[in-house]
Amino acid sequence: MGMLNDTQNEILEEMLARRPDLADCRAGLLRLYSFLSDCYDQGGTLYLCGNGGSYADCMHIVGELCKSFERKRPIPEDLAN
Repeated sequence: MGMLNDTQNEILEEMLARRPDLADCRAGLLRLYSFLSDCYDQGGTLYLCGNGGSYADCMHIVGELCKSFERKRPIPEDLAN
């Protein structure tokens, strides 16, 4: 697992300040971040699925993940077409 840069660490600390109940999850959150970052860096894809309320949760998560990335994630040409 790589080290967080200053911006990433600031984001994590701000989130934990707003949600102190998640402090015990810090290590898990860092592992998840590392996993997703590595996945995207290697051209991977995250799939989420569910039905009913789980579907709504998935759509919310997708919206959160897509709304404000710091780095550009180019769309493959075949998908863009």
